[in-house]
Amino acid sequence: MGKRKLKSKGSEEKFTEQFRAVIDNSTTLSMYNEKRRATCIVRKNLAKDYDVEVDASEAPVLNKISENPQPFESSMAHLNILEEEVFPLIDAFKAVFGEEKELKLRSIKLAVGGSNTDYVSIRENDLIKYDVKPTLTGLKSFIKENNDSILGFLDSEYVSEEGNVIYLRCEKRDVSDDIYSIKIKILASMQQRGYFLQQEHKYYGLQLFIIIESRKP
Repeated sequence: MGKRKLKSKGSEEKFTEQFRAVIDNSTTLSMYNEKRRATCIVRKNLAKDYDVEVDASEAPVLNKISENPQPFESSMAHLNILEEEVFPLIDAFKAVFGEEKELKLRSIKLAVGGSNTDYVSIRENDLIKYDVKPTLTGLKSFIKENNDSILGFLDSEYVSEEGNVIYLRCEKRDVSDDIYSIKIKILASMQQRGYFLQQEHKYYGLQLFIIIESRKP
């Protein structure tokens, strides 16, 4: 009778597992466990309920000058995406981890002006000049106080090697002893453009991602 081979500590650390769950017609979840780290990714398809306005950008000329590539379209998402999908996460985050915990605002570009044909853009760095805390809570307060002049939020980053256009990016690191980080992103994937054109009849399909990195249970 052969002996049962026991897993060594090294083999346990190399073990990985992954699964995906569909929660409803717009929300999915993926879990990825590797070594001692677990990553939970929640994705919500915003294209089913929200529209994005698209215009041509200056990228054909600007990309020859700038070191950071820009998307060839300029796109604007409506504020109700933030108000209905993102800002409620603040209360949930604070209820679990404490009122003193804040999600750091890493990237956003707001359109400020009188109409969609008359506006200028301001970034997260510009908000500091208006004494706005560079957090998701600070962004919420700023939008609430200036709602009449803020038309929406624009594409703020283009990660060309990933094919992702980023509209919002915020995070909190070292959340607790067991949770390394929580990240919130709104993005449109150029790689998935064909799907959104076919299924949602929209050129830009915005998606909300919540990424939680934690110690493997």
